[in-house]
Amino acid sequence: MCNFTAFVRTAKALHINHEVDRCKWFTPQEARENIRPNSLAAEFLNAYLDEVGNKPMEM
Repeated sequence: MCNFTAFVRTAKALHINHEVDRCKWFTPQEARENIRPNSLAAEFLNAYLDEVGNKPMEM
């Protein structure tokens, strides 16, 4: 399993290529609401969001 996080000022600059058949952006809260409950992915996501939620984001 691979987990990635991206922080962008605007999604308009991103271009989907042939390696990605679809994508969707989520706010942290939307991600928590849309991940499969009790899954390993949810465990990773929630731990990550709990950690970064306590730190100011730098851009």
